[in-house]
Amino acid sequence: MTFGKNPENRAGANRYLETLADADTLSLTEFIATLDALEKKVTQVPFLNEDILSKVDTEGIVDEILATDTYMLDIDIKLRMLCTVLSEK
Repeated sequence: MTFGKNPENRAGANRYLETLADADTLSLTEFIATLDALEKKVTQVPFLNEDILSKVDTEGIVDEILATDTYMLDIDIKLRMLCTVLSEK
């Protein structure tokens, strides 16, 4: 059960991304706070994955890890784009 399989982690990240998608309607303070929250969630993922992997049977986990890596790359790209938006404000 990696980040991609944990509905709470994915839902939280998606909620932050949806909020940031409407960046034009956010104040600078709201934008920065939401971006910080998303970055914090993303930095927690490796620790959560290690903890989960230490507690589960790793057979068949490769597909889950690949799905999580793909999802995390997508989040990282969006974070970088949002940081660019922030620097332009």
